[in-house]
Amino acid sequence: VLEAAASYSPTLHRLQAQEEKAASLALSARGQALPQIKLRYDQTRTGQQSVGQTYVALEYQTGAGFNTLSALRQAESLRLAARAEHEAARRDLTDTVKADWADLQSLAGQTAALESQVQATEQVYASFVRQYAVGRKSWLEVLNAQRELTQARYALPVVVRDFVAQHPTVKLEMHQGSPTQIAEWLVSGEADIAIA
Repeated sequence: VLEAAASYSPTLHRLQAQEEKAASLALSARGQALPQIKLRYDQTRTGQQSVGQTYVALEYQTGAGFNTLSALRQAESLRLAARAEHEAARRDLTDTVKADWADLQSLAGQTAALESQVQATEQVYASFVRQYAVGRKSWLEVLNAQRELTQARYALPVVVRDFVAQHPTVKLEMHQGSPTQIAEWLVSGEADIAIA
């Protein structure tokens, strides 16, 4: 998950490009500080004769040495700063992904608990309705059971709504299935997390 987030992060791509640019500037500045070798070949023809001369020159600029050294240090500092900024952005992205993943797992735990609460409350309500029919429960007890069922049903969407509000970029879909179906969804990649 972390590598996928890093590969989609425009901030990391931008900082990686800045780091590469700073590295190439440092390499260029380092190249300017080195002596240059020049090779030249001249050929002249006079009538039937051809004369060729080869020149090799070594050029080094001593007067601009301090400027070149200063430019080299500046380019290297820019490269190190770009690398530090890139690493900091990567750490921030990692922390964000880990926090979002922890929130998602927390939501999954809350969802499972609330779903089981809804199921249990549905069973209690159905039992109270049957007992009312035979005279063992009062109408008030049936209404209280219905109220508890309604409250349990509304608690689940609140948890989901709060999570989606906190993490608008996360796509959240909830599906219900048998343990076999859930395992197949995880293996095929249709689901990222499951509660059985």
